[in-house]
Amino acid sequence: MKRVFLTIVLIVIASSIYIGYKWATFDHEGKDNDTGNESAQSQEVEASDSKVYDQFWSNLVNGLSERSHLLLNEDDFHLMGFNDNVSLFSMNGDNLELSVTSHSYEFDDQGKAKSSMFYDFYDVEEDYDLSEDIKGIITLDKDLDEYSFMQTNQAINDNPIMVTIQDLEHIEDFKEVLDNLDIPEQKEYTEDEFIDLIDIEVNDLLAFNLDQADLELRGFDIFKYRGKSDLMIFYKATVDEEDISVHLQIEKDPGMDREDEAIELDNGRTIYLIDSSYPVYYFTDSGYRYEISFTDADDIDQEAKESLLEHLNVPLLSE
Repeated sequence: MKRVFLTIVLIVIASSIYIGYKWATFDHEGKDNDTGNESAQSQEVEASDSKVYDQFWSNLVNGLSERSHLLLNEDDFHLMGFNDNVSLFSMNGDNLELSVTSHSYEFDDQGKAKSSMFYDFYDVEEDYDLSEDIKGIITLDKDLDEYSFMQTNQAINDNPIMVTIQDLEHIEDFKEVLDNLDIPEQKEYTEDEFIDLIDIEVNDLLAFNLDQADLELRGFDIFKYRGKSDLMIFYKATVDEEDISVHLQIEKDPGMDREDEAIELDNGRTIYLIDSSYPVYYFTDSGYRYEISFTDADDIDQEAKESLLEHLNVPLLSE
């Protein structure tokens, strides 16, 4: 049990670090300049027999529907899907200081945590009902000194609500925030509604060909900040018998002017090398910017990594 709990904590910490990185690096204002890097060549887009992307995408849409009661803000949220494991963080407030997600603690009918480990991390301040149907407790994180509301009358599989806010010293201030929260009703998202929500034309997007390259899809990550979204796709690749991580980030082309090293691929596409030490590559296609990076790949030569980019040439989703 302790091992599972610590794993969950690490996932949440990693997510928090990623959110902080995205806030720091996201193009808040956008640009109107022409990038000049839209490839003029005609690249052949291949067909793929793999339905893995469709399956992952369907899991993501269904996962959002199951967690739609957590989506207090449609302009600022973080949705992650790894196989059947989906997580949603909704950010709210002027500085996005309030977050709404689900928790994985079990409580009895009296609102007491079933695991004693819960009390190693939290002090229970008082009972609190978010509504007639949402009953719970207010807790104080012993390490972070942050108040949270945790729903106690919902099973884990039904995604019980957890509300956390930063930089509040008094519980009465937190209760005032909770008093004014408007928890949405759960809704079923169609795929079209989901695409409208994230504002990314997924039918125009390219992805790695899982039929041709030694690549395994690990998950999707959608981050929407102030109404602007990007999509991150995570892969595991095997190159020279070594496993490496490949990250494909896709966003609407901000039109940034850059002067980076151009590399011609055999498939006719021109890609650009941003940082040879990492390395990080990018190209633009149909109004979207694609950025590809590698981790755990220090011992893999650059040419071998670039050979993977030849297979970034299939539609993300099937027709």
